[in-house]
Amino acid sequence: MNTSADHIQAVLESINEGVFTVDKNWKITYMNPAAREMTGFQMNESIGKFCQGLLHTNRCGENCPLLQTLQEDRALRDMPVTITRRDGHTLPVLVNTAVLKDSDGDTTGGVVVFRVAGGHYLNADEFSTEDQFEGIYGRDRSMVELYEMIQQVAPLSITVLITGESGTGKELVANAIVAQSEQRNGPFVKVNCSVLSESLLESELFGHAKGAFTGAIADHAGRFERAHGGTIFLDEIGEASLNVQLKLLRVIQEGEYERVGDTQTRKTDARVLAATNQDFKKLIKEGRFREDLYYRLSAVRLELPPLRNRGGDILLLTQLFIEKAKLKTGYSEASLSDDAYDRLINYSWPGNVRELENAIEYSLIRARGGLVTAGHLPREIQDSTLITKSSDVSNLSEESRLLKALQDANWNRSRASQLLGVSRTTLWRLMKKHQFKWT
Repeated sequence: MNTSADHIQAVLESINEGVFTVDKNWKITYMNPAAREMTGFQMNESIGKFCQGLLHTNRCGENCPLLQTLQEDRALRDMPVTITRRDGHTLPVLVNTAVLKDSDGDTTGGVVVFRVAGGHYLNADEFSTEDQFEGIYGRDRSMVELYEMIQQVAPLSITVLITGESGTGKELVANAIVAQSEQRNGPFVKVNCSVLSESLLESELFGHAKGAFTGAIADHAGRFERAHGGTIFLDEIGEASLNVQLKLLRVIQEGEYERVGDTQTRKTDARVLAATNQDFKKLIKEGRFREDLYYRLSAVRLELPPLRNRGGDILLLTQLFIEKAKLKTGYSEASLSDDAYDRLINYSWPGNVRELENAIEYSLIRARGGLVTAGHLPREIQDSTLITKSSDVSNLSEESRLLKALQDANWNRSRASQLLGVSRTTLWRLMKKHQFKWT
C-alpha cells in the first residue's frame, strides 16, 4: 500500500462515522471500525457478503440510496435509513452515498458513510426520498416544480438566477444545480458579493497583478480563474457595484476578463449561477443595477417560495430539524407539544427555513431535551401567534382578538391566556404592546 493509501486508511480507521464500500456486484469490500461497532459485524463476517443480506435495512431493494447513487451517478446526503444490527436490534442512521471510480473514470463500486440519527427518526412512511432533492427538503407542489426545473436547467451551460427571500435556501439550489450538471466534477467556487468592498470584490472575482495596489505583493488568481471548467456562484449579486457589474457583463457575454492592474486578457468557461433576495425591478429603476446584466443573468430564473406559502412543509421541516437538533445537542428524547406545533404552523416565518431551524434548536435547548411547549419557543413566535378555536374571530386583527379574549375571560389573566393559547408572560407582553391595562 502506498503512502497516500496509508493516510486514507488511517483517517477511515479514526473517524466516528461508519464507512463501508461495495464492489459492482454489491459485495462488501471494506468496513471501518465505526461501521463494525455500529452494526455488530466483524470484518471477517462482512467482507465478500452482499450488503442487503448482511444489514437488512428498511430501504433495501428499489429504495436503496446506494442503488440510486450508482444508477444516477450522483451522491445522496442525509438519507434516513434503519439498519438491523447483528444482535437483531434496529439502528436509525443518516446515510451519505457516493460512487467509487478508478483512475480511468470507470465505476468500481460505491461507498456508504453513516452516523447514528439519535432518538426515534421518522419512519420511511413519513419521511422518504420523495421529500427531498439534493439536500433540499419539501413536498409542497411549489417545491416539486422547483425540483423539476432544476433537473431541466442543470445539464445546460446557461446562466441561472436564483431569487427568493432571505433564508429560503438559494445556496442549496445552487448546490443542487451543480450536483445535477455536467460540471459537477469541476471546481465550484462561491462568492458573497455583499461582504466585500468594491475594490476587494473586483480583486476576488478577477484577480490582481503584483503591485496593482498597496498590499498586492504577488499575483493573485481570481475566483473566475479558479472556477475555470466548473461553476461560480455569485451570491447576493444585487450588492455588486455598477463598475463590477460592467465587468461581470463582459465575462458572462464573452468569457473574457483582465486581472486588476494587468493588461493580459484571460478566458474562462465557468458557468455562472447568481442569487439575490432583492427586487431587481426596483434596483434597475433606482439606477443601482444594470438592466443588460439582469437579462444576461436571468436566462433562467428560479424563484424559491417563502416558507409561509409551502403548506405542509412546515411540519415536515420541523420534524427534520428536531432530529438534526437532537444530534447537535445530544437531547435524544426531545419532542414538541401540540401547542408548540400550532404556533409553528401559524407563524409567518419572515426568516423562512433558516429561521425555523434556528427556532427548533433554540427551543430544544430551552426545554433541556424534554417536551418543548409553546413557552419554550422564541419570543417573537409566541408574541405574534394568537391561536383560538373560535371561528368567528379567526379573521380579526391581533389587537381585536386580544381584546375579545380579555372580555370573554372577564379580564381574568389565566382564562384569557387559555383562550388565546399563550402563556401568561406572553399575554402580558401582548397587552403591553397594544397598551391594554387591567380593569
